[in-house]
Amino acid sequence: SSSSSSSSSSSSSSSRNETVVRYLIVYVSYIDKVNKNGKTPLFNVCKSINVSALVKYLNELEEDIIKENFVYRTPFHETCRSGNTDIVKIIS
Repeated sequence: SSSSSSSSSSSSSSSRNETVVRYLIVYVSYIDKVNKNGKTPLFNVCKSINVSALVKYLNELEEDIIKENFVYRTPFHETCRSGNTDIVKIIS
């Protein structure tokens, strides 16, 4: 029963991440719009949540995920800095 709880929790978390990603991309801001630091919304998403849903969604949209900020970093760099090696493997 503990493993079914954990599986259910993982599934719920994945679904929630995908919902957050879609909301951020579609409703909050344009994916290419930069803030005062030159970061697109992807920078914050890549370092703050499990972004496997984001990668899948961006592949479907064929968005440019390598846009650099003012210090020449990309969302990929933010993902590396966050230590999310699974996502680094997916988007590299």
